Amino acid sequence: MRAKTASGFLLSILALSLNGQPASPYETGGGSSQWQELPPQASLVDGSMPSDRGVVLQKSGNKPGTILTIEALPPQPADRRLFSTLKGLLRDEGRALSDEEITALEGLIPPGNPRPSTLRAAAGTGEKRSGGLSKRLGDKDVAIVWTLSKTVSSCQPAGEGSRRGLANLLDYWFFKPLTDDLVQIVHSTVTSPSSSLSEIFAELPAIEAVFSRPEIVRESELTFSSPDGKVLALARVKPDNSAVELQISVQRRVGTKPIPFFYTTVQGATNPRLVTSRAWSLNGKQVLVLLVESGDRQQALTVAFDGKAGQLIQTLTGVSMVPSEDVGQKGIIIKEAVGETGISRPIFYIFSNTTGKLVELTSVRAALARQELEHLKFESLLAKDKRPETQIAVACLMLDGEGELAERGLRLLQEMRDSSALKANKKLYQSLKKTLEKADRELKGR
Repeated sequence: MRAKTASGFLLSILALSLNGQPASPYETGGGSSQWQELPPQASLVDGSMPSDRGVVLQKSGNKPGTILTIEALPPQPADRRLFSTLKGLLRDEGRALSDEEITALEGLIPPGNPRPSTLRAAAGTGEKRSGGLSKRLGDKDVAIVWTLSKTVSSCQPAGEGSRRGLANLLDYWFFKPLTDDLVQIVHSTVTSPSSSLSEIFAELPAIEAVFSRPEIVRESELTFSSPDGKVLALARVKPDNSAVELQISVQRRVGTKPIPFFYTTVQGATNPRLVTSRAWSLNGKQVLVLLVESGDRQQALTVAFDGKAGQLIQTLTGVSMVPSEDVGQKGIIIKEAVGETGISRPIFYIFSNTTGKLVELTSVRAALARQELEHLKFESLLAKDKRPETQIAVACLMLDGEGELAERGLRLLQEMRDSSALKANKKLYQSLKKTLEKADRELKGR
């Protein structure tokens, strides 16, 4: 089983247009206007408008007449060979892709769009009309393929009438592998009357900034049915940005004012997100979790309530927290820091009705650990960073990954145990011994 999470790309894009309304002014390095969600219209991809089409955003570029767009396509299935090729490209550090690698990724570009191989064949010598690269945007590893072609520009005044001339069209495709051979595809374009390639490519930071930006919200709301009436939970940032407030109220009759019965604040927190599941309950009470950011840490506050009273029953902290789901079971992936290494261990938490707390769903531990190791490019990391702290942290993730990974991680830790330099660091050496003891217990228990 694997924990399935929404694409980080899609979350970043949707965060710019909450509740169908334009987002607050947001500078991305291109133009002075903000990103706007386009009304329903023909798809930018092939002229059709599928019912599951994602959000389309648009803004003006730096130069007059330049338009930038971003469209998130629904996750697309890819054949196993192409999916493996894409994942393999992202194991390397950011680099330019070869013509062969770009041609392989062409299979992910929807029909009706310019293709790199076709443009290469038609281009004159020295004229580069396509390319590709692997890149890390924020915390996301992606493969990028771009093409530069011609398109019809928007209408321009011409005397008493108007005309539609040709403009340069830069198609910029982002490919991110998800799970189960699915690929998230985001299609971005730069339509520009300029013939200067440097000016056209100078618009890209505004597009890439969208994907580097985390999802930020100022309030989150949930409603529940209860014998006492409709229960409303509202978490929001205070107007002075000093704290996040969580208030739970009951509305006994339609049209009446909700009556608050539970209130708490988290000082210095931002970005509130409320998470719940119909299956979460404690002694007949509904359960929700409030996620907030506080500096470089995040917190998860678990609250149990009915239509009369609420109670804070648990608080967890971590480096990052993302609502997730595994085989229909809702939960939260919390990344917990491993020492001071900058490496984190992902844990999938679900609410246990028996214990009344968030507990680990151990069945997805190995899948999450392997995913995190891949994200860290751990082979390269182990070769480059020889600090014992880093080696131990990576080995801990390898143990979680089970199978051959766990065996390699165990051998790495056993080799480190004989290091005289490591023995001199008593605190770190004790950490190594505890990790080995835990690994030994778990291996015996399998």
